[in-house]
Formats: sequence, structure tokens, C-alpha cells
Amino acid sequence: MEEKLLVVAIVFVMLFSFGATTVESVSVDSEEDIVEGKDLQENTLESIHIIGDDELDEFADEMGLEGDGSEENPYELKDHTIGGDGTSIYLENTTQHFHIKESEIIESDKGVEINTVSNFTLESNILRDVNTGILVRDSDRNEFNNNLFTDHDRLAIEIIGESKENTIQGNELFDTSISLRRSDNPASQEITSDNTLNDDPILYLRNSYDEEFSGEYGQVIIANSLEIGLDSLILEGGSIGIEVLDSEEIFFQDLVLNNHSIRGFFSARSTDIVIEDSLFSRNEIGIFFEEAYNSSISGNVLEYNFRGLSLRDSFENDIYKNSINDNEIQAQDDGNNTWDGGDPAEGGSGGNFWSDYDGQDRGDGIGEDTYNKIENGDNQDRFPLTSSIGPPVNVNARPFSADHVNISWEEPYYSIRYPIENITLYRGTDPDNLSAYQSMNATSREFTDENVTEGEEYHYGLKASNSRYESSMSEIKTAVPDSIPPTIEDYGPQGENVPINATIVVEFSEEMREESVNISVDGVRGDIESEGNTFRFIPEENLSFTERYYVNVTGTDLAANPLEGGRFSWNFMTVSTATIIGRVVDDDDGEPIEDATIDVDGEPISFTDQEGGFEIEVPPGNLTLEISKEGYETEKIDLEVGSGEVKDIGEIRMKRDEGIISRTFWPMALVGAIVLLLGVLAALVTLKNWEEPPPPDEEDIYEEDYEDITHEEFESWWDEERS
Repeated sequence: MEEKLLVVAIVFVMLFSFGATTVESVSVDSEEDIVEGKDLQENTLESIHIIGDDELDEFADEMGLEGDGSEENPYELKDHTIGGDGTSIYLENTTQHFHIKESEIIESDKGVEINTVSNFTLESNILRDVNTGILVRDSDRNEFNNNLFTDHDRLAIEIIGESKENTIQGNELFDTSISLRRSDNPASQEITSDNTLNDDPILYLRNSYDEEFSGEYGQVIIANSLEIGLDSLILEGGSIGIEVLDSEEIFFQDLVLNNHSIRGFFSARSTDIVIEDSLFSRNEIGIFFEEAYNSSISGNVLEYNFRGLSLRDSFENDIYKNSINDNEIQAQDDGNNTWDGGDPAEGGSGGNFWSDYDGQDRGDGIGEDTYNKIENGDNQDRFPLTSSIGPPVNVNARPFSADHVNISWEEPYYSIRYPIENITLYRGTDPDNLSAYQSMNATSREFTDENVTEGEEYHYGLKASNSRYESSMSEIKTAVPDSIPPTIEDYGPQGENVPINATIVVEFSEEMREESVNISVDGVRGDIESEGNTFRFIPEENLSFTERYYVNVTGTDLAANPLEGGRFSWNFMTVSTATIIGRVVDDDDGEPIEDATIDVDGEPISFTDQEGGFEIEVPPGNLTLEISKEGYETEKIDLEVGSGEVKDIGEIRMKRDEGIISRTFWPMALVGAIVLLLGVLAALVTLKNWEEPPPPDEEDIYEEDYEDITHEEFESWWDEERS
């Protein structure tokens, strides 16, 4: 670099000594050196405006340009300064070969605009103080080589519409970028690897498959590609950081995209784009999706952008666990996308951290209320995060006797982009006034507090932090060190005659550690349930009659003090049974009925033997005995038996079931008779109302001559007809 600066100095001295007024070229490396090393050209034009090849021919004649517009001998304009308020150079509908070289294009809205143009070349020029350097519209096979772009408000080169097969080679861009966003054929352009943005290479991937990249680039453009991975990219400055167009399955991780004047990241007409653990800061738009589908944005920091995250005409994308922090417009979405990964308490990933969220933390880093400030639609974040880093979860504080308290926890649900570095334990005797008590490293999962006083109530909470963020406070847990053992306040059942469906119940004098309580009943399996200080042992099956059962109870209180005496025991006796004896026989012949079913209160108990006899044990009290056998009518007997009583109910005679035909014959016969009778009556009525056929034609009165019938004859005929 020092040698190059020396060359510049020598050239300057030579020019000063000989009174030279122009410098045509200087070999320099930086933007400032290039611009300062080249004076304005002596030849100036306010603008060039050419429509059609005829006007191009006229312009060439007026300017005295060499060449004839052919490929071998193109028109060539050199060493000019061209600038104006609108467009410095405008070409439309030209096909002849026209080159502009070694000139300056300055101080205009558009430096160069070509519309439906081919065979135009812009080479070795400086374009500065313009909004857009080159705008290419519906134009093919043009070249833009070895130009310097600086001080642009918008873009260096923008290609739009049906443009294709244009070449961009060896250009140097400073704080500006190339955009193919509005091009219908982005993968048809030729953008070589020797283009740079702020001295870093521009990566252009088209029609690529299964590739991975990392490192520092000035800009990345991906078009019509599949399964591309980009990791640990740093892109700072320029108009646009990354453009992804017409592509699928593109994975980005650990990006840094800062200070882009238009967009940090842009994706259009693409699916399955994944952006994770990246930073988007101080861009016009941090991330912009247009017609994007089935993509994922998670674990990213979007801060201090004008618009943090914007989705347009995009659907079925997942946005969760991002830090969306202090952007002028936090987020926009006019489609149907998911802005959270579900409730972490149910295995989900939570939503996003929003710096303007004003809801309360529910105790695990998740807000109590939804976030509803996503513009342009009805999308909402159901489980907003209350910080960019979550607090430790599943916190427990357990005293051990009067000596110490053990605090344990699990790692936070999330830490966005930046890993957890510290865990801080807070302690206090007032749950609303905790102070930092102990700092630990990120891998710590428990702490023993030995500085405690028996009987004092202590409240504990934890926060996680890293170099940038600190979490909200975890759920507050309380512990009271003590040395007083718990006792049994009440228990049951007790005594004799306990029902066989009894539940064993124990009430402690204080709250117990649920997992420490054990209730065992000799020879009985069951489950333990708790409610407050009361625990219940529920047997899987009924207990046996006339059985003595022994119960043992152990457990510790919250301070880990064991039950007074270490164990509590008692016993009880279940109720004795009553006995019922009987014999079942056929009502017709008195023969015994074998294998008849004996039910007690609807439950099958036993069967009769070969002699029709049975002997069953039943609980004392009122019951219903039911005897059934196929082919016989069921018999029901209501009984009352006392505890220990043996009751012989004698013979039970069962009547034969005559079957469906026997049972239904007479009713069916009766119905049949009624139907037959109704049929006869209907026939009689029909015969009664049957009309005789009209008399023969010769007897039909209507066929006679009316004039020959007297009134008396007609009346007589009419009376006969009516009768």
C-alpha cells in the first residue's frame, strides 16, 4: 500500500511540474484513492438519451465516435463526464454495439438505464453520487465490466423484467449492491467471482445443488438452486446482504448482516428456507420474505432495523424464538404464518421476544398475554418470550433439617443466538424484594445455602444471563428450615367390621414431600394420591372378608425431617361374611338343576352342583339373590342376612321356559282372529256398496226419447235408482 501511495505522489508531482490538467488512470486499491486519483474529464455531457439504432448512428456522427456499431468495430465513447438530474445515460431499443469506457457518470437519479437493449458495454467507468448506478430493463447480452460504484443511495446494478444473459464482471462496489429481485430470469445472468463489495467477494450461485459455504462476503445471490448451506457468513454494508430467488432447501446459520440500506436478507418465490442463530442489525429491513413458503426463522436477533421482519404474500412459515428488539416497525405479515413454536410447558419452543411487549411473565420466561402488534394482518404470537434469554425452569428449594437449603433447577428453555454464560441466585425473606445472592457458571444445576436460620422463611429465584442479555426472574420458591418432625393427625379405617371396599387415609400435621410418603398395606397392591396434607392409599381390588390388615406409613416433611418415630402403624379387621345355603330344582318333576348361575346384587357368585345345591358367602345386610338357567325362567329372592349368619333358604323351584313359540302362540292366534274378522267385515261392506251394472243399452233411460217419458214415469224411475 505504501508503494502505491508513493506512486500516486510521484504522479501528482509530475503533473504539477508540467501543468497537466487530466489523469487518465491510476492503479489504486481503495474507493477514496480511485475517486481522488481521477479528475473530472475535460469532455462533459449533461446526459445521453438515445432511442433506436438510427439515433445511435446520429449520436456517433455528432460526437465523432470511432467505429461503425458492429461487433468487430463498436461505437466507443471515452473520457467523458456525464451527469444530470434525471438519467445520465438512457438507451432504448438499440442493438448495435456501443461501448462507454473510462468515463465518469455522476450526480443523477440513474447513472445508466437501458430498456430493450442488447450489445451495450459499460467498462472501466466511475459511477458516483447516483441513486441507482445501472438499471437494466428487458435487455439481453449486455456487459458491465471493471466499473467502480460509490456513493449510491440505492443500488449499483439492478436487473429487472425479461432481461437475460447479461454479464457483470470485475466491478468494485462500495456501500451498494446488485439486485436481481425483480428479474424474471435471475439465474440467466453471468456474475463472476471477481466482483467485490467493500473489498469482499460477491458470491453468486445459480443452478447449484448440494453445496456449502462459509466466510466473509460482500453479498450473496442465490438463484434457482437446491440444498445450499451457508454458515458463519459476515456481510456488512451495501444495499442488500443476501438475495434468495426461485430456490429450495437453503439453510443459513450464524449470519451477521449489518448496515444494509435496503434489505439485510431477502427471499422471493422460494420454499424451505431456514435462517437460524443470526444477527440482523441496522438494516432498512432485517429479513424480508416475498412469496415464501414452508420456511423457518428461529433463534435470530433482529434489532435496530427500520423494519425488523416483513412477510408479503407468504404462507405456512414458522417464526419463533427470535429477539425482535427496538425496530421502528417490529414485524409485518399479510399472510397466514405461525409466530410461535407452542407452549414450552407442553414441549413447545415458545414464541419471540418483543422489546415492546408489555405483558407479565408467568414465571417461566413466557408472557401471560399474546403479542398482537404484528402489522398488516391478524397474526399473533401466543407465547411471547419476556426476554432474549429465558430463566432457569423447574426450580426447587428444599430445606434439610435446620442446617441448609438445597436449590435445584434446569436450564432455560431458550437463549437466542448468544449462549448462556451465568446463573445468578437471588434470595430474600420477602418474595417481592430479592437480591443477588450467588453467581454461578452456566452449567450449574444446584446450590446449597448453608447460611440459614431455623424457622426463617426464605424465598429463592434465579436469572440466566450472557454478555448482552439477562433473563426475567424464574418462579419464586420458598423454604423454611426446621428440625421438628411431622406427626399423624388422623388416620383410618380403624377397628373391626371395616368394609372390604375401604380406602386407607392418612392426614399429616404439615406439608410433606409427596415423593417421600409411602403407605403400605400387607399383601395389598394399590395407588397413593395426595391432596394438601392428606394422602390416600386406594387398593386395586376389594379387600378380603374377615381379614386383619396391617398398615405402615413413612415420609418426610419439606425440611426432610422424617415422620416422628420414623414410622406409623396400625391394623384393622374387615367385616365377616354371611352364608346362604339352598337347592334349586325343576318345578315340574322336582329334579335338581345343575350349573344354574347364582348372582348376588347383579354380580355372578357361584353355580349349583349336581344335586342343585349351593353355599355362598355374602356381605351382611339386604341383598337380592338371582338364579338363572337356560331353558328356565329366572328366579329373584330378596334377603336380609346378619354378620356370621348361616341362612338356609331351602328349595327354589324354577319353572320351565316354554320357548318363544309357546309364549307367543295364543297372542298370535288372537291377533290372527281379529285380522280375519276385520277382513270378513270389510268384504260385507264391499258387497253392500257394490253397484249393479247398468241395464242393457236398450233399457238405458238415457237412450230413450225424452219426449216420450212423462214426469210421473221419471219420478218413479228416480225413486227406484235412489233406493
